[in-house]
Amino acid sequence: QVHSRKIILRAAKIEFERWTTDSRMILLVVLILFSYQSVTEPLLSMADKMNEPLNMLEPFIALLNSPLLLLLIPMTFLTINSDFPRTEGNEIFSVSRIGRKEWLKAQILFVVLAEGLFLLILFFFFLLPQIAASKWSFSWSLPVRQYAYYFPQEAKSYAVTLITGRMYNQTDVVEAALMGAVLQWMNLTMLSLLMLLFWNLKRKKTGMFTAAGIMGGGTAAAMLEGKLEWLFPSAHTTIYLHYTKLLRKPIFPIYLSVVYF
Repeated sequence: QVHSRKIILRAAKIEFERWTTDSRMILLVVLILFSYQSVTEPLLSMADKMNEPLNMLEPFIALLNSPLLLLLIPMTFLTINSDFPRTEGNEIFSVSRIGRKEWLKAQILFVVLAEGLFLLILFFFFLLPQIAASKWSFSWSLPVRQYAYYFPQEAKSYAVTLITGRMYNQTDVVEAALMGAVLQWMNLTMLSLLMLLFWNLKRKKTGMFTAAGIMGGGTAAAMLEGKLEWLFPSAHTTIYLHYTKLLRKPIFPIYLSVVYF
């Protein structure tokens, strides 16, 4: 059993090292730059106009709940990892060499670690650029909560919609950041395991197309909102969709989204 565990850890480590040095990681850089322009900069602009700091966690929360990025975040990860599991060329011999069960366990361990690193990189690259203009707090910042009150002419602007009353009236800032990251992690795990399942059924390409279809259909359903959206993972990863602006009773309890995954 100890030997089997060492084999799994070593195989997962090799996959993880290959993944981190893959040229497709440039897509993560593109995602960070695009997300900074579409999420962090509008929030910083609001804070600058009010001369009040943001909460350090708010740009990351806005990233995980942005309708604009609802599809882009998981799609970027799956594109970087589109050949998961790697079995081209001589790679197929590693399956027979270490054993099918051990190899499958190694793939699961690798992809869970890769997802964690992916989200951690997003978190730090959203934290560091705005840290001088922000502060640490357990409550939502004034720019997020009251910008529309002080600037009513901009009440429906894009920046104001990044974090709405459906978030700051119903959750605390730490819960929103933590649960947003956990649910996105679970979402990426589910999609990756789906691809691994189709590989096991000898339908690898079908797995990628199925995962992409689930993301696309789920994003469309989440944008429209309604009962149908809860059949797909996209709505479950988006905190604000679980609540209305004022009613304390959630539309869909967060804990059931955890159960869903």
